[in-house]
Amino acid sequence: MMPTARDSFCVPSAEPPISMNEALSNMAKDDGTDVLKEGWALRSKRKSGHYSDKAKQFVEKKFNEGVKTGRKMDPAEAERLMKEDDTIRPFERMNAQQIRFFRRNN
Repeated sequence: MMPTARDSFCVPSAEPPISMNEALSNMAKDDGTDVLKEGWALRSKRKSGHYSDKAKQFVEKKFNEGVKTGRKMDPAEAERLMKEDDTIRPFERMNAQQIRFFRRNN
């Protein structure tokens, strides 16, 4: 008789299958050595981003101008102006969401 594809997936076990009662009994005898460390599911702290001094000064300047003129600076507008400013390098720039968060917390 030729072996079939089914035969290649069936690996004979060295141990006979155990009954449900044996499995439950083994679970009751568990010594707890596979217990996870406390706090394993807690979220790790996010790394807080530090904005460059140039970017912070730019945002403060633009929003202070808005206070003087009575026209608030929109964070998206501040982002656009920051992109146009050649003194602030791309990796130092803040996006609108970062600007909004920065202004709210400072």
